[in-house]
Amino acid sequence: MSIPFKNRLARVASVALGALALASVPARATPDFTHVLDANLLGLRVSNVGSFGFDAPIGQSGLEFPRGSGKSALFAGGLWLGAKVAGETRVTLAEYSFEFGPGPLLGPFAPDRPEYHVYVVSAADTAGSAEWMANAAPLGAPTTEDGLAPGVIGDKTLWCVYNDARASLHTNGGGGSPPLGVEVRQTAWAYHGSALRDHTAFLRFEIFNKGANTLDSAYVTLWADPDLGSAGDDNIASDPVLDMGYVYNNDDDDGVYGAAPPALGFVLMKGPTPTSSVSPLHVSVANMYIGGTDPDTTEQSWRLIKGLKQDGSPWINPLTSQTTPFVFTGDPVAGTGWLDPFVTDKRFLISAGPFTMAPGDSQDIELAIVIGQGADRLESVSILHNYAAKLLELGGVDPPDPPPPPVPSNELSLSAPIGVTLGPLLFGVTAPSGEAWGLDVYDVAGRHVDRVANGTGDGFQGYEIWNLTTKTGKARPGVYYVTLHTDTQRATKRVIVLHP
Repeated sequence: MSIPFKNRLARVASVALGALALASVPARATPDFTHVLDANLLGLRVSNVGSFGFDAPIGQSGLEFPRGSGKSALFAGGLWLGAKVAGETRVTLAEYSFEFGPGPLLGPFAPDRPEYHVYVVSAADTAGSAEWMANAAPLGAPTTEDGLAPGVIGDKTLWCVYNDARASLHTNGGGGSPPLGVEVRQTAWAYHGSALRDHTAFLRFEIFNKGANTLDSAYVTLWADPDLGSAGDDNIASDPVLDMGYVYNNDDDDGVYGAAPPALGFVLMKGPTPTSSVSPLHVSVANMYIGGTDPDTTEQSWRLIKGLKQDGSPWINPLTSQTTPFVFTGDPVAGTGWLDPFVTDKRFLISAGPFTMAPGDSQDIELAIVIGQGADRLESVSILHNYAAKLLELGGVDPPDPPPPPVPSNELSLSAPIGVTLGPLLFGVTAPSGEAWGLDVYDVAGRHVDRVANGTGDGFQGYEIWNLTTKTGKARPGVYYVTLHTDTQRATKRVIVLHP
């Protein structure tokens, strides 16, 4: 059984011991933590054992933001799975140790092979494409419809396959149960080129029940040890409407990010689909626990997965006196609702379930890791929410802006996802090719209060953010008109600001 992580120092020491253990394994069997998804402002380390955002060999954080800065917004993340097998609780965890092993599920004692590593490809990477088609494609990696080239998503794509069939790997302190018998094919990708693209990374988990058992009351869980800059001043929150759990800083004086700490969210873009439904499940649980109280048993992890406290008691919203599987659903920006009162090192997780997986069944899960950063911690929360709303509006398969039309538009257009706002607004801007444009804000009296952006049109849609600033400071609550204009055309959107 692994060492319980009762404080941060003990946790890092235990991870370092784990790294030495990994180094003693033959190279072909060693989990692969060597690759980083680095197509935009996020530098997300991925692996072939269910862990992401964690640099396990050196026991350090694995999500750098902004990439190249040396600052980190996530210490570790991982895939958790839980289910009942003939009434027995079973979980498989990727945390600080990993109960998944590299490769497809070929049996409980499948041999290790050198091709069970993380594959990397991009549209311009011919070397990566050749290796992908030779070794990854036969293992189930995505390809184009004709099967002749890698199925590249975004500007960079990483792929691997792993399974939980080896009982000898089920030694995590919060795990330790018999295997579920699943194979997971994981794809990670990212885009760059706009604010939304540059602040988002995506993970897809294709989960196959390749065992002989039916998995009842199953849940898919995405777990995080955020460490948003400094670890000891994090607050956790959840937004069930946006299928998001997130972390934000408790004040504007973070030890790493200073006065402008970002906010980080896990957004479930696509949940599991029950056999009795045609619609994927939304997030059904957003849970948390304080660092140093990490689960020590299978049952404690199972309770967390289902939205309970580790002792089995439910969370109770103190404002409604109702039990709930969603923690801290208040609005940090407005300072209203149920807010996290604990200022310390945190873990959070989101779950979707329950569902059933019979032998041979599969599920397709998609996660977006999103970061918002503004002038202070609350503006970061507002930007994060707007990014999450835009991602869900666009659908999740290709979450950035839609591909441009073959012919540039000669029409001026202005779009916004919402008209009532608690924070910065993301506008879609299209202006005719070669025409100078400006994006300006006016109050109800017609007074000009802010120039958001300006440029020269190319006929394709781009995105601009109004951070609720004016010439004299923050916008006061009230009605505003945001106008996109050229010398010959004009488009206006009415928005309502709810707080300064």
